[in-house]
Amino acid sequence: AAEGASVTELAATGASEVAPLLPLKAPDKEEMQSFLFPDKEEMPNEVYMSIWDHVEELRERVAIASIGMLMLVLICFVYAKDLVLLLQEPVAEKGVRFLQLTPGEYFFTTVKVAGYSGILLGAPLVLYQIMAYVTPGLTRNERKFL
Repeated sequence: AAEGASVTELAATGASEVAPLLPLKAPDKEEMQSFLFPDKEEMPNEVYMSIWDHVEELRERVAIASIGMLMLVLICFVYAKDLVLLLQEPVAEKGVRFLQLTPGEYFFTTVKVAGYSGILLGAPLVLYQIMAYVTPGLTRNERKFL
């Protein structure tokens, strides 16, 4: 294959260029040991918990996130008509209106708008609960990425 040839030129000539695979370097024993068992100063506020304590904390965090999300969906359901009007506003000046062709469509549209709005508003709560569950198990260097 010619140097600097594009992919389409290579495909037209039937040539194929494959990048050589680089061999993976196996981690040495020290690297693996420091990854699996970090130093005490790398783990701030380290608390040892049994598996059942972890499951209990996860259950609590899932319950908080679920109840919060459900409450936000219900609040959005109360204001669903206003939310539909807000969604309709950008195209209303052009004479476009949302149509309800069947009797149940307005109700299902209301439920969908309330549900999606509640999920959108509840996403920060869910992300916080995920981070609050995961963060205690991270080292200082891993926490820098958050």
